[in-house]
Amino acid sequence: MEAECRERQEMEVEALKGVYGLEEDGLHYGPNGALVVSLPIFPEEEEEREERAQVVFDLPALYPEADLGVLENVSAPCAASFAKDAGNEALRELAPDPEAGTPGVEALLSACEAVLRVVRDGIEALASDRRDAEARAAGRRSAAGGDADSNASQSSSSSGPHNCVVHIDHMNDRQKYLKLLRRWSDDLGLGVRVFHRAGGVRRGPKGAENVFVCLSGPPQGISSFCSRLRTESVDVDAQGKKCKERKSKVLANRRPGDVKQGERPVPHFEGFEARECGTEKEVEAALQELNLLHCGDGRERFFAAEA
Repeated sequence: MEAECRERQEMEVEALKGVYGLEEDGLHYGPNGALVVSLPIFPEEEEEREERAQVVFDLPALYPEADLGVLENVSAPCAASFAKDAGNEALRELAPDPEAGTPGVEALLSACEAVLRVVRDGIEALASDRRDAEARAAGRRSAAGGDADSNASQSSSSSGPHNCVVHIDHMNDRQKYLKLLRRWSDDLGLGVRVFHRAGGVRRGPKGAENVFVCLSGPPQGISSFCSRLRTESVDVDAQGKKCKERKSKVLANRRPGDVKQGERPVPHFEGFEARECGTEKEVEAALQELNLLHCGDGRERFFAAEA
């Protein structure tokens, strides 16, 4: 089996070279036998962006058939620790399962893509924050030179944090789900508020139902958050197997200053907080605190309904 695994590792390394266009200096083995891969963060046609993320894999002799590969280190312009976590999660998803008697499969490409996704999101979020800061500075300079009211208003409406509300039907493993959302909050620089009901009879004490996730921050970060929610494993199903979120809906995605007539602006919030609400009225009150109680129009609008 060891010889077969070695051959599969060699084939996987060749595949990485082809996918990422790596030369000899882009992929090599370190002194301790670790596989070191230097990944281009952005497509090759973007010649002005030459950032790279270096990943270091420890591949046991029986990887991938009967042993788990480990992502030991990630070096990147930003979000390196979160990228490492995402890469190892991708490796674990394809690892062998001795209890079920299923062998592992090649997972290095999935791990590399997970790393790049997190690093790219982080870079784009930082760039968006920088543009927002420049816009605010330009607005202040313009206001100081005259036309203060007009220019300051334009700057405020275009450069403030965007807001988004996502409804999630339920969580089966609330603790792990919220831990992942907290990580995304830190990774993407978003303010996140989660309001939910207890799991009840259907979900049990570990679950949650009628979950509202409120986001505040740069539009790129919000877009990345919603994309991850759809494409990454975030919860477990009834059998305890990892699963993606299939029952979420974006109820509102507002630009700065987008409020209905007569409503006050959404207050700025940062960091991560989660709150369990005993009744639907408590959920209403929590959303009202952020002026996000009523989201959308018509059938897309949220009304209270005691469960």
